[in-house]
Amino acid sequence: MKKTAFIIITLTTFVLLFYSLHVSLADKNQSNNQTAFKIPFVQTALASTSPSTAQLPKSILFEVGFISQAPTGHWQDPRLQDGCEEAAALMAVYWSNSIKNPGSANNEKKIIDISNWEKQKYNEYRDTSLSDTANHIMKEYLQFDNFQIKSNVTANDIISELSSGNIVMIAVNGKKLNNPNFKQSGPINHTILIVGYDKSSKEFIANDPGTRLGKSYRYSTKTIENALRDYPTGYHDAFKTAQKNMVVIKKNVE
Repeated sequence: MKKTAFIIITLTTFVLLFYSLHVSLADKNQSNNQTAFKIPFVQTALASTSPSTAQLPKSILFEVGFISQAPTGHWQDPRLQDGCEEAAALMAVYWSNSIKNPGSANNEKKIIDISNWEKQKYNEYRDTSLSDTANHIMKEYLQFDNFQIKSNVTANDIISELSSGNIVMIAVNGKKLNNPNFKQSGPINHTILIVGYDKSSKEFIANDPGTRLGKSYRYSTKTIENALRDYPTGYHDAFKTAQKNMVVIKKNVE
């Protein structure tokens, strides 16, 4: 009788120990599996929302057809002298919609048509703020709305948008670009399109409509930071507060 009781107690103890060990190992495996799943998820989320320059490829460059603001060289026409906003808007919309560049003569006619429309509807076509360029020219005239206006931006914000597959339109003090191809040191109010970034040289790659040599023109990060500032719609109107804005243009997916 005692022997039987001993055997039962021994077997019961063994079963309890085995069950306890099994539960402990299962909990440990479950904990390890959860940890292994969560870490990549967190890393991926951080990388997608806040890319650092260390994660960028050596160079980012989007193939954006270039349009000078005076496509056939008629710089004496005032609508073309101040046609940088119209030219930048056309480049951006053509790129987003995968429209083939229609050529210099057609581009010049389009810039003039847009300027005439602006003059008739808004009584001004010369200097247009980024907001008016986006909402009047792109959205209203060109029927394009795949853009976003952002304020208080830095060079890193522009780089971040490029790394996300977007191109960027910015307003600048053209004289601070120090572009040797500009006449009279360049326009005080100017709009350009940023289409790439070279990480190794720390240069932005721009389609600058202010010169016929403006395709893929390179400006240092410091130059863009110094020149970056939006201006009001008007004609060389004075303003005290220089806002650093940009228009982000996204690629339309067919």
